[in-house]
Amino acid sequence: MSDRTIAARLITIPVSHYCEKTRWALSRLQVPLVEERHMPPFHRLATRSLVDRADQRPATADHLSPLNRFVVQQVGGQSVPVLITPTGIFRSSEAILQYADTIAPDNLKLYPTNPQQRQQVDQLVESFDTQLAPAVRLWTYSYIMARPDLVRSLWCEGVPWHEAMLFPVVFGWMRSNMVQMYGISEASAIAADQTIGQIFDTVDRLLADGRSYLVGDRFSAADLTFATLAAAMVMPDGYGVKFPAISQLPDQMGDRIEALRGTAAGQFVFRLYQEYDRAR
Repeated sequence: MSDRTIAARLITIPVSHYCEKTRWALSRLQVPLVEERHMPPFHRLATRSLVDRADQRPATADHLSPLNRFVVQQVGGQSVPVLITPTGIFRSSEAILQYADTIAPDNLKLYPTNPQQRQQVDQLVESFDTQLAPAVRLWTYSYIMARPDLVRSLWCEGVPWHEAMLFPVVFGWMRSNMVQMYGISEASAIAADQTIGQIFDTVDRLLADGRSYLVGDRFSAADLTFATLAAAMVMPDGYGVKFPAISQLPDQMGDRIEALRGTAAGQFVFRLYQEYDRAR
C-alpha cells in the first residue's frame, strides 16, 4: 500500500510555525493525515518512543537549570513536527517537505526542477528556517509569556483534554524552561525584531518587481515557508490556531504587527493564506 492510502500521523504543537509549515504542505497535497496535537511539554512524551535515547539530549540542555535539564533528560522525546508514514519517520519540517515533494504530482511540487531556481528556493528556505523562525518565536514569547491567558489559547487548541487541564500546573515550569532555552531577554527581543525587519525588507525587495511568487512563476517551498514562519508577525486568518485579536495584545506588540501588516511582505502572507483557504 502507498503513502496515499494509509493515513499518516503528524505530531504537532498547535501554534508552532514549523508545524504549520508541514500542516499546510500535507494539506495541499491532500495526504491522508491524522494530526495529533500536544501542549508543551507533552509533545516529548508523544515522540519519546520514536527517538533513540542517544539522540534525546537537546543541544541547548546546558543552558537549562539543573531541574529543567533533569526533566528533559528523563522525559526524552524530541521537538516537533514529526511525521510517521508507512515508509518512514520524518523528524523536521524541512524533511517533511522534502518527503511531501517525492509523492506530489508535478503540478504541486514545492521544489523547482530548474537548478538555478532550486538553489534560490533552498537558500530562501534555509534563511527563513534558521533566521526568521527563531527570531519570530523569541520575539513573540518575549511578550506573551507574561500573559498565560494568551499562551493557553495558542498551546491548547485541539490538544487532549487532560493536557489542557494541566496547563496551570506546567506553565510556570515551561515559561522558565523556554526563557532559558531560547535566551529570551529584552536585548535578545530587540535583536530578534531587527532580524525580522531585515528579512521582511528582503522579501519586500523581491516582490518590488511585481512578481507573484518569490522564485519563478509558481508557488514553491520558499513561499510556503515564509508565509507560515512569518504568520505570527501579521496574524492572518486561516492559520492552524486562532490568533488573538490585536486589541488583546500588549500595545507595543500590536503596534509592530500592525506595521508589518502594511508591508509588501506582510500583504504577501495575507494573500497566500487567502489562496490556501480557498483551495481547502
